[in-house]
Amino acid sequence: MRSPEIQGCLGGLRVVDLSTSVVGLQASQHLADNGAEVVFVEPPGGTIWRSHPSWPLWMRGKDIIRRDLADPGDLEDVLELVERSDVVIETFRPGVADRLGVGYAAIQARAPHVVVGTVTGFGTHGKYASVPAYEGVVMAALGIMHAYSAIHDRTGPVFSSPWMCSASATQVLLQGVLAALVEREHSGLGQHVETTLVDAIASQDLNNFTHLFLQRRFPDAFEGAPFMSPEGVPNSGMAFRTLVALTKDGRWLQFGQLSDRLFRSMMRALGLEWMFDDPRWASAPEFDDVPTRLEFWEHMLAAARTKTLDEWLRVFDEDRDVWAEIYRRRNELLDHPQLVFDGRVTTVNNGVGEVKAPGLLVHFDGTPGAAAAGPREVESSMSLPLQQTPESSVWSEEAPLAGVTILELGMYFAGPLAATMLADLGARVIKVEAFEGDPGRSFTGFPEAGGT
Repeated sequence: MRSPEIQGCLGGLRVVDLSTSVVGLQASQHLADNGAEVVFVEPPGGTIWRSHPSWPLWMRGKDIIRRDLADPGDLEDVLELVERSDVVIETFRPGVADRLGVGYAAIQARAPHVVVGTVTGFGTHGKYASVPAYEGVVMAALGIMHAYSAIHDRTGPVFSSPWMCSASATQVLLQGVLAALVEREHSGLGQHVETTLVDAIASQDLNNFTHLFLQRRFPDAFEGAPFMSPEGVPNSGMAFRTLVALTKDGRWLQFGQLSDRLFRSMMRALGLEWMFDDPRWASAPEFDDVPTRLEFWEHMLAAARTKTLDEWLRVFDEDRDVWAEIYRRRNELLDHPQLVFDGRVTTVNNGVGEVKAPGLLVHFDGTPGAAAAGPREVESSMSLPLQQTPESSVWSEEAPLAGVTILELGMYFAGPLAATMLADLGARVIKVEAFEGDPGRSFTGFPEAGGT
């Protein structure tokens, strides 16, 4: 297993990864990065993910054993390994794990201390339960590809290449598994933690789901509108606050000036602050009619094109109230100055040589993890000692994080969403806001949405 000097906050935790999808591979990678001993069970013919460029990243710090779950002897080896572990991660279609003999019921009967984390596409019941949990299938079923049609000048859905559903589900799965391990400290029992790609991506949909909900809940008071008008012009001032524009030398930037104060700073940097003193433009970035929005948009795009990328970067250095992200090409992301400064870039051996790769996404100052070397293929992991089965276990009637208090100082999205998910798991969350409130409260006509 892993070298004893590589511990991290999860040192001593043992994980059996039966993943068949990116979700499980990423989740167990985060656990391994932070000290967990992870054994990936690969079918004898190999997994399709070996040919993916991210394979060395996903498998770093893990052991790999090859076993055929359809073979009784290999299945028994895997179940003995499970008895010596704390967590099992599986991403089979509903019913497949049970058929193979590694479902939750079989694991619970043999090793009641083990937490089993399961991710499916659409859940274990309902008419979509048997549909493959492919990223594109889930996004198409949810209408995400249709929502993206506004970014292209042709008709029809637009495919999004990032694994939005899988990345979201990875984080949800990790929260659930870690919360179950916290609860196990009280009951001694493992339990089944389930999530879906649908549930996970729904928490990231800041606009479409909210508008759909408000339309249905308040049909007489709220009239929803698509992000873009039929003429291809933004319907909301949010598009101008988060302007996507080309620089003079052809690089794409996306600004992010969400509050009124920061938007005014952005307009100043664009050389358009004079518009606030012109009665025609004083309401910027909100306008009622399409022609005015279109003309305003063209003013902003033209202003952005007056500077090269280097000139814009100098503006951002001089005025910290103005910023934008560069649309980076290929591996340019790993040169992002913030990633480099935070130490979130490392090197891994891809079997040919050393290459740059994402480092740890979470840093602990007291129990730091490590981006360990690539995977090690082993014949067996039976050297692990057996875990103790709880002699007297009592389930609590409370949620898994009951008794945990969280102080949330977040704004907008990431911090409040994380705290909301912890609250869903039973934690007490105290949100601290400025007197004017979290700016997220002003995104819709329903201020209470910012305090959930």
